[in-house]
Amino acid sequence: MTSTLSSADLHASGLVRLLTSLMGQAAPSPPLALTERLGRLLDMNGSLKLSQIHARLSRLSFESDPALARSLEKTYMATRATMEQSIHDSFREGERTGFQFRLPELAPEAPMDRCPAYDPYLRFYQAHQREFSFRLQALQADTRQAAAGVSLKLTQVAVLDRVLGEFMQSLTQRSLSQIPKLLGLRFKHLFDTLSQSADCDSDLSHARWLAADGWLTQFHNEMKSTLLLELDLRMQPILGLIEAINEHTQSL
Repeated sequence: MTSTLSSADLHASGLVRLLTSLMGQAAPSPPLALTERLGRLLDMNGSLKLSQIHARLSRLSFESDPALARSLEKTYMATRATMEQSIHDSFREGERTGFQFRLPELAPEAPMDRCPAYDPYLRFYQAHQREFSFRLQALQADTRQAAAGVSLKLTQVAVLDRVLGEFMQSLTQRSLSQIPKLLGLRFKHLFDTLSQSADCDSDLSHARWLAADGWLTQFHNEMKSTLLLELDLRMQPILGLIEAINEHTQSL
C-alpha cells in the first residue's frame, strides 16, 4: 500500500509518523533547518514582503497590557481539553444525541462483501477540521494580542508570527486536507486485507467488524488518534508563542 506524503509540509511530528506508518511508508527524514524550510516555501514576492516587514519591526510602538497574558495559559489548556473531549465524544458508541459530530454508522442493509462507503467518514473528519480552524484562529489571535501587550520584543514576535501564519496558511490547509483522503486509502486497505484473509467468511458480519479486534474498530481508533495528533500539530504555534511569553515574563 503506497501513497505520497510530504513530511516537509507537516514537519516531523507525531502526526507524520502515524500517517507514514499507516500508509506503509518509511519514517520521514529529519526536518530541515527553519531557514531552509522557509526558503523552499516562500516565493520571491513572499520573501520580499517578509524582508519589508522585518525592516519595519524596529519602528513598532508598544503599549503595555499584561492582563490578557495572565489568563492565556488557562485559556489554552481549557480550549485544548474541550476540543480533545469533543473528539473522544464523537467516537462514543450508543446514544450520541447532542454531540456536534457523530461517527458514521453502518446501514443495516449494507452488503458485507463490499467495502462500505467512505464518504461519510470523509465528511466526519472534515467537520472536525473545520472546528479546529474556527476555534484555533480565535485563540491564536488572542495569543498574539497578549504577546504584544508584554514587551516591544514580543510585539515584534507577534507581528512576525502573524505574517508567517499568513504565508503558511494555504500550504498548511492543502497539506492537512490530504489527511482524510489518506485515511480513505487506509480504510479500503483494511477491508481488502480482511477480504483476502483465510478467516474472511467468519468475519463477514457487521458485529464482527465492530468487535474489539475488528477491522472497522481498528480504523475508528486510528482515525481518532489521527485527529488528536492533528489537533496537537495545529496548536503547536500557539503553544510556542505562549512559552515565549512565559519565558520573557520570568526573566523580568
